[in-house]
Amino acid sequence: MATTKLTVPNWFKAGYISRIDGAPLVDVGKIVAIHSVDSDISDFAKLARGYSHVPKIWDADTPKHQKCFILLSDIFEGVGHSDAQIDGAAGNVASRITPAACIGDQFTEAGSNPIPWDNGSYWTIGKKFYQYLGQKLGVSGAHETNFFHNYDTKLVNFSEFLKVDGVRNPLHPYFVSALTSEAGARKKATSTGGVQDNDPYYNSGMVDFTNSFTMMLWANDGDTQDWLYGGIFEAQRKYAAKENAKTVMYSSPWAQSLANPVNEHHKNPGWIHPRTGGYWKVPDWHVVPLELMLWTGFFGCLLTEGVYNWEKTDAFSKDVANDRPNAWTPNRTWVSEGGAQPNLLPDGEPRYPQYPRAGQDAAVLGAHWYNTVKPIVNASTGVRYLTYTTNGQTINPQAGDARLFRRGFRNYGQTTILHHAANKRGLALGCEGGGQKFACYVNPYKLPSEREHVTVTVGGTTYDLGNLEGSKLHVYTF
Repeated sequence: MATTKLTVPNWFKAGYISRIDGAPLVDVGKIVAIHSVDSDISDFAKLARGYSHVPKIWDADTPKHQKCFILLSDIFEGVGHSDAQIDGAAGNVASRITPAACIGDQFTEAGSNPIPWDNGSYWTIGKKFYQYLGQKLGVSGAHETNFFHNYDTKLVNFSEFLKVDGVRNPLHPYFVSALTSEAGARKKATSTGGVQDNDPYYNSGMVDFTNSFTMMLWANDGDTQDWLYGGIFEAQRKYAAKENAKTVMYSSPWAQSLANPVNEHHKNPGWIHPRTGGYWKVPDWHVVPLELMLWTGFFGCLLTEGVYNWEKTDAFSKDVANDRPNAWTPNRTWVSEGGAQPNLLPDGEPRYPQYPRAGQDAAVLGAHWYNTVKPIVNASTGVRYLTYTTNGQTINPQAGDARLFRRGFRNYGQTTILHHAANKRGLALGCEGGGQKFACYVNPYKLPSEREHVTVTVGGTTYDLGNLEGSKLHVYTF
C-alpha cells in the first residue's frame, strides 16, 4: 500500500506578509478563526482557502455567521455592569452576528469597563451576558453556538503546562481523575486548604451558555516543554467534563510574557527590515516557532472543533512602502549600508507588518493538513493512540479503548497523553476508514537535531516511518 507523507507546500513562505491568497481552495469544515485583516487580501479569498471566520464583527458588509471577535469590556457602556448595561451590550452584539459566529471575550482585562475576575464577578456578569445574547438570538444553550467566553488561561484551563500548584506532575491524581470522571474534570489543578478547587466555569452555570477555549498561548518565560501535551490534555478534559462540549485550540503567532505583567517588545533587539541602502531594526513581538503554529492548526482541527488564532486587527499591507512607526513599540533603528535613512509614513493604516506574520499562515497550513486526512477521520470510529516503536523500544497506549475523547464521545480512563508527558516521549495518533489509514507522530521533547527511528501500527499493520526529526510533526496517509 502506498505511503504518502504530507509536506509544506510552495505557497507557504516564512516572512513578514501573509501568503494565504496563494493557497489552494479548501473547505476544512472546522472553525479556523484568525484575527487577521489585510488591505490587499480579501475576506473572500481567505474564506475560500481555509478560514471560517474573519474579525469584522462591527462590519455591516461581512456575513453575520462568518464573523469572529474577542469582545472588550467597552461593550458595557458607562461604568459598572448593571442588568440594563448587560442587556444593552447583548443586544448590540446580537444585532451583528448569528449563533454560528465565533466569539469570546477579554472582559476581565481589556477595555474601559473591565469585570473583576478575582472575586467571582466575571462568572456572574459574564454568564448573564451570554445568557441574554443567546436569548436574543433564539438559542437554548451553548451547544447551539460558537460562543467561547473568556480567553484568560487561569479562568479557562485546568492547569498550565501540566502543573499542580506550580509543580510539574503529569500523573498527579488531579490530572488522572480529570480523565476518569465528569466530576474530576470539573475541578482545577489547584487546592485550597488541602482540598482540590472546583472550576467555577461549571459550578457557576456559565457552562450552560458558553463553550470554552483550550488556551495554548505561548510564553516568553516559564517552562513550556509540556505546551503541546498540556493542550491536548486540556481539550480531552473539556469533553470529559461535558459530553456535548465544544472547544477550539486558542493561540497567537506572537508571544507575550505570561509570568510578568508587562509586554516584552523591548527584549527583542529588532526584526531586520531591508530597505534600499540599509535596513531597519524594528523591536516588536517575539514570534512563536512556525512549527508550533502548524501544530495548533492541525491538532486543533483533528482533536477539537478547530483553532482560534489571536492576531492584531490592524490592516496590514504587503507593500514595504507602507512601513510606518508604531506608537505601541520601542523606536526602530536605522542601520546604513551606504544609504540614507528612508522616510516613514505617519503612524496609521495600512501598515507593513513589523514582525513576521507567517505564523498565522502556518496555523492555516495545519488546517489544510487536517483537510487531507479528514475523509479518513470522518469514516473512522475515532482517532486513537497508536502503538509505536522508537529506536527499537515499543510504546503501547494505556489499556482499554485507545480512542481519544471528542465531542459526543467520552472514554473515561484513557490517560495515555499523561503517561507520554510523564515519560517525555513521542505521540502517535491515527485511525482507519474508507479503505485508507492515517497516522501522525510528534515528539516535542526531542530537539530538531535529534532523530528517532519510528514505526507505527495502524489497523494491525506496522509501517516503518524511518528516522524522524524531533520537535516536528510528521503526518502520513496509507
